Amino acid sequence: MFKKAETVLADDKTRHCASPFDTPSLRTPAGAASRKGAVLLEIVLAMTIFVFSAAVVQSGLVSCLRSLSTVRLQNRAVNLAVTKLSEIQMGLLDVAGTELTSFEEEDESLSEWEWQVTAEPVGEDADAPPMMLVTVTITNTSRRITYRLTEIMSSPQSQDELSHRGTAGSFFGVRP
Repeated sequence: MFKKAETVLADDKTRHCASPFDTPSLRTPAGAASRKGAVLLEIVLAMTIFVFSAAVVQSGLVSCLRSLSTVRLQNRAVNLAVTKLSEIQMGLLDVAGTELTSFEEEDESLSEWEWQVTAEPVGEDADAPPMMLVTVTITNTSRRITYRLTEIMSSPQSQDELSHRGTAGSFFGVRP
């Protein structure tokens, strides 16, 4: 594999080496010990890099799981707010402002969620029907997440007046 290299020493003796890297210092017991020490140092360094890399990956996974939990809670808050706003639009829930109320009355699994509805009049134009700014606030008491959904709706009085007069509006351009 390697050609034998001849080295002429100062006292005219020829020494044969198996490779140019084969030096007398590595063939001695002291040279072998330093080579073993270098291998041990490489192993310790590799293990240290591996442990730090594993710690970084683990902290990244923990961060992802926390974010996933927060997104799930925010999604639940949005769904609850849309549900309450739909109940108001269908007339199942009064538009008048409410106190902070727990969802526990409706479903036991929602015990850490609370809701509140506030309504205030918007624009007093004589030609237009009265409008209300309705805000549904959903709060998670354990994680301190709050979501507000606001919509401008016609006030209940104007809806009653329109329905009594028979001009409730049109659906896809068709009058009732």
